[in-house]
Amino acid sequence: MMRAVPAMVLLAAVALMSGAVAAPASQTPSMPPSMPPSAQSATPSTPPSAQSVTPDAPPVARPDEADKSDGSDRTDGSDKNGPEAGTVKAFHDIEFVWVPAGSFVPGLEAGGKSVVTALGGREEWFSDEGARPAERFSKGFWMSKTEITRRQWSRVMGSQPWADHEADNQLDVPAAWVTWKDAAEFAKTLAEEGEPACRLPSENEWEYACRAGEATLFPFGDDPAGLDECAWYRGTAPDGKPRPVAGKKPNAWGLCDMLGNAWEWCADPYGGESAVEGVDLRVIRGGAANQPATFTRPTVRMGRLVTEPGARVGFRIVREP
Repeated sequence: MMRAVPAMVLLAAVALMSGAVAAPASQTPSMPPSMPPSAQSATPSTPPSAQSVTPDAPPVARPDEADKSDGSDRTDGSDKNGPEAGTVKAFHDIEFVWVPAGSFVPGLEAGGKSVVTALGGREEWFSDEGARPAERFSKGFWMSKTEITRRQWSRVMGSQPWADHEADNQLDVPAAWVTWKDAAEFAKTLAEEGEPACRLPSENEWEYACRAGEATLFPFGDDPAGLDECAWYRGTAPDGKPRPVAGKKPNAWGLCDMLGNAWEWCADPYGGESAVEGVDLRVIRGGAANQPATFTRPTVRMGRLVTEPGARVGFRIVREP
């Protein structure tokens, strides 16, 4: 049985000019008026250790640990013939990075409590970040190194969907103002006949690639101060405008802008409380240039109507091996 979407969710989904996205009634990607100053400034209190965030998930396994099978975040050597993690290869003039085979548990073992302990806020804002069933990728996959840019979009699709909204000539910022269907069509168009398929990533693929083997609140630990080096978010882009891609430090697997800059469309429907008949919401991940550290993390999940583009909603793609 499908459940009704709270009014707050639908209002958020159509608030395009503000870049808002649909989310559970208890969660919002914008800063609620009641959010405490500590959360707004992204100054952590006592951050939990990786062990307290995901008790059964140690950091990424090293090659000499490949025989251990605990179902946690790790690369497991299953795809022994695949490239090394972080290998870069260009397909149709777009750089892709190799994401290795492995397994992980999506979400946070302690759910919203982990976030509140480290960053403040209210637990209900992060109600859909609890641990979900473990997923194992028996084979690695190629993921575009950055969000697809305006330059790349124009070359492949021959259009400029942002032109009526953005009065600038920047070509290397994320291609925004594209719907979920537009993004999926780009991926389909990029792969020529007879080539491996290109597509939007599943949200588990996206999170696995973003975390790069780590189980902490951020790919670099639990302290949000590290975002300054790797993300365009409210702390580094005070005007809230996306910046040219690859301007910040990549994650451990060589992927840039997984966090911040622009939200990224994923293939999956967004279910749970926002599932309602006749409303097609798709998952977006990663936060954006106007978001605080609280909402610029690997496990943050939001939903957006497939027909609704936005100023800070872009995408990256996966190429089958």
